[in-house]
Amino acid sequence: EIALATVVQVHLSTPRLPGARLGMTRSGHMAGSVSGGCVEADVFERAVQVLDTRKPTPVKYGIADELAFQVGLSCGGSIEVLIEPFVPDSAWEALRQAVERQQPAAFAIGLTPPTLRGRKLTVLERGEWADSIDPSLDRHVAVEGHRLLKAGGTKVVSLPWREGEANVFVEGFPPSPGLFIVGAT
Repeated sequence: EIALATVVQVHLSTPRLPGARLGMTRSGHMAGSVSGGCVEADVFERAVQVLDTRKPTPVKYGIADELAFQVGLSCGGSIEVLIEPFVPDSAWEALRQAVERQQPAAFAIGLTPPTLRGRKLTVLERGEWADSIDPSLDRHVAVEGHRLLKAGGTKVVSLPWREGEANVFVEGFPPSPGLFIVGAT
């Protein structure tokens, strides 16, 4: 079993940007980072709970109160992290294939409301998408994802949904640039 933590929003100065990820197993193996070491131990404890409940959980970390014994960032900013069980579904598979083929893609994860949290959608270059956050939102999320295909970057998109609002984290995965060295001697 694997839990995946993703930085979905940052405020002010932070050690990692949105899209930073930390993968963890129940046995304590970790790969990646969401804060450069400031909050990883707490993220791991919460990830074990997420693996038990199978429910994606948002967590916000900011500067720790000097008088409290809590986990926090020392850089003055705050990060919002989504911790979820990793399930290699059709959205992840479409993203993996696009990245391996050096084709641009965008990956979206539902954040709020809780009924959408953890639902995924991968947007491909030809305007197609894999999986679904919600049928009434998918086309709007795909438009936002398509904007990030070539340039990359991240964005939290707020969209009207039912009687309220849905927030979706969207990340662009452009192809890696090539480097050609030409010359002699």
